[in-house]
Amino acid sequence: MHNKTLPLALLKDLKLLLVEVRKIVNDHSDILEIRSQEDFTTQIWDKEHPHLPSPIQNPPCQKRGKMFYSDFFPLSESQYQTASYFTEKDEVIDMLESWVAMILEYNSINLQEDDQIPNFYAGYSGAC
Repeated sequence: MHNKTLPLALLKDLKLLLVEVRKIVNDHSDILEIRSQEDFTTQIWDKEHPHLPSPIQNPPCQKRGKMFYSDFFPLSESQYQTASYFTEKDEVIDMLESWVAMILEYNSINLQEDDQIPNFYAGYSGAC
């Protein structure tokens, strides 16, 4: 996609957003990676559980102004599902930082494979 197909204000925010995203991913390179970055889309992956990326991209509809589409999985501490948002650059960064904090917390919990409680909930995929 060519730069001049988007409004200049959106491109400026996109550049700032990508700088912030790369910094966050680099600061947490032990758990995160950027696997693809094309057509104004960046996919961030949790290295330990790479089954679902968290993409950040510009929306196809320019009527919304300088807003970006992003997905985060899991949604929250109590909702094990994907959340999709159309938000401004600063909100995307805030949500990404919260998501990283949640991934770090997930990684800090160590349960043994033979524990009865994790085995009981192994097939569970809903909200608490």
